[in-house]
Amino acid sequence: MRPSPRALLLLSLLPALALGADWMREYDRGLQAVRQEDWAEAERRFASAIEEDPVPQERRRFQGVVYRPYLPHYYAGLAAFRRGDCETALRYWNHAPTAAVLDKSSLGEERAQYRQGVETCRQRIASSRPAASPAPAAPRSATAPGAVPAALRGAVEAWLAGEYRRLLGIDPGAGPDPRSRAQLYLFRAAAAFALAELEGQGGAARLDAVRQDIRAARAAQPELEPDPQFFPPRFRRLWQQSR
Repeated sequence: MRPSPRALLLLSLLPALALGADWMREYDRGLQAVRQEDWAEAERRFASAIEEDPVPQERRRFQGVVYRPYLPHYYAGLAAFRRGDCETALRYWNHAPTAAVLDKSSLGEERAQYRQGVETCRQRIASSRPAASPAPAAPRSATAPGAVPAALRGAVEAWLAGEYRRLLGIDPGAGPDPRSRAQLYLFRAAAAFALAELEGQGGAARLDAVRQDIRAARAAQPELEPDPQFFPPRFRRLWQQSR
């Protein structure tokens, strides 16, 4: 018996359907690795899911009417954290859309674990670095305890926790010296940029304020550059373009 036209059509669609489900397969295998505490495999699977589809969702349709959270950056960061690699964990966790989903969702356990992990990694990285010298330094030294004013420490903590709207309210004038004021402008600009990315076309109006803060930061400390560990590539490109 020859296959019906409908069957032939379904067969022709199978490769495309399989390709479109790669993110689902990698994500589920990553969750299985998490349950088995195979953290290296989990990170690899979630990184692969991110390559296929990086957009997080609190409720995403997996199969039929099955809806589950889709948080590949969160789980990739968790896997790196469990491996003891805080720098990699923070790179995954410093993903504005994922932070926004966790902040607004009902995923209380994941949100608490995320915030605790970010704070733990921040402290570990800070304690592993030498104390800040009097010479100007990149923002990475800003987390050293006692090395910077409280306003700047608060800005670092808010950025790592994804509290971007809180950062919009900071006053760079609170910095007691040009270097501190420049870094406060930097964090405020990065927060406004992250919100603009989350808001899509509706956030385009924020970009003028972002560029103004970038120029103010450069004026206060011309050699300042955003640290790749803390700030995403798109923001760093805008930094370079804003003169």
